[in-house]
Amino acid sequence: MKPISDEEVIREMMNGIPSHRNICPSPETRQMSKKKLSWPKIEGTIDDRFEMIALEPTDSDTIEQTARIYRIGFPELFGGVYEDLHFPARYRTLLEHMKIVVLRDMHQGRIASAWTLAPSEANMSIEFSLTVTDPEYRGRGLCRTFTRKVDGLVKETGTELGIVYCATFHRTTQRVFEELGFEKQATLKGFILANAGGGEYTRDTVVMYTKFYNGAEKLCPTETRVLE
Repeated sequence: MKPISDEEVIREMMNGIPSHRNICPSPETRQMSKKKLSWPKIEGTIDDRFEMIALEPTDSDTIEQTARIYRIGFPELFGGVYEDLHFPARYRTLLEHMKIVVLRDMHQGRIASAWTLAPSEANMSIEFSLTVTDPEYRGRGLCRTFTRKVDGLVKETGTELGIVYCATFHRTTQRVFEELGFEKQATLKGFILANAGGGEYTRDTVVMYTKFYNGAEKLCPTETRVLE
């Protein structure tokens, strides 16, 4: 049998299937061909002191600082799926599939905080993967304000869904996302591998939150149909 080409598969899946019996009806549908995430220009300030910028693979000094505060603020990442954030030499590859937004202290030239985001155009979603703040800048509400601004950026990409996993003991982070309209969906026991030090690891339990953007809730089946 002759192998089917990618083009033939696309034509079949886009046009050749009369019905999808496995899909519950939703109030709206959207064109598959129009799926697109487009990042806006990342700029702005907080308190006229901190500027918000996107991390670039050629900015070695900013990368060094960002990796350092992840090592200090999130040592439990080592050995897990996000350990690349600890290694400056890995950032060029990391930035090919993640967006890292940082806050730079314009007075001192230091990176005060960072947000790592993982977009999925295939799923039209963005995961708020990890945020960290330099210990010297904590306790002043900086992360809360920064997260609100990042939430606005995420909406502007055209994404339909935001996802975040918060460790159960990170109540402050959970409250910040609840304030932004995220809803708790599940508690996932042992979901994340966590470095425990001394060459050993444990597994952290996390709370999953999600938020719809840009009217995407209309793409979902009604709750009654889901329960049936």
